[in-house]
Amino acid sequence: MKRMKVGRVLLTLWAGLNILAAAMVTILTLATRTSPALLLVLDADAISRIDSRALAVVNAQAALANPCIIGFCVLVLAVVWSNRSSASGSFYRILVPTLAFVQVFAFVSDGYLGHRNLIVNMASTALWTAGLGLVLSAPREVR
Repeated sequence: MKRMKVGRVLLTLWAGLNILAAAMVTILTLATRTSPALLLVLDADAISRIDSRALAVVNAQAALANPCIIGFCVLVLAVVWSNRSSASGSFYRILVPTLAFVQVFAFVSDGYLGHRNLIVNMASTALWTAGLGLVLSAPREVR
């Protein structure tokens, strides 16, 4: 039972940090009309020279992707803390490949930025992997 709870807490920490980061990027994108990802690779002067149509595409992607990240993390939390989900349930069998798929593309997208967030992505992977590992290896709950 303790293993399950520690795993759930790690997954909650992972989701909470992702929600916080995605919310901050969403707010910055909507408030400044410039995706924070651009600030990782360009200075303000270079950003001001980008064609407005290209900038609109980058901002539109940031305005859509980050709320999707928030929604995904909320769904993960619902699965993790649902009383109906046990480690052996189909929810976790769906969660493992889904989290892995999303995390692979976190590394892929970071590659476009020169792997500036490599350490963060590695820490994120370690956190959700440890959390799911603990949940999946916990003794089954007796019903």
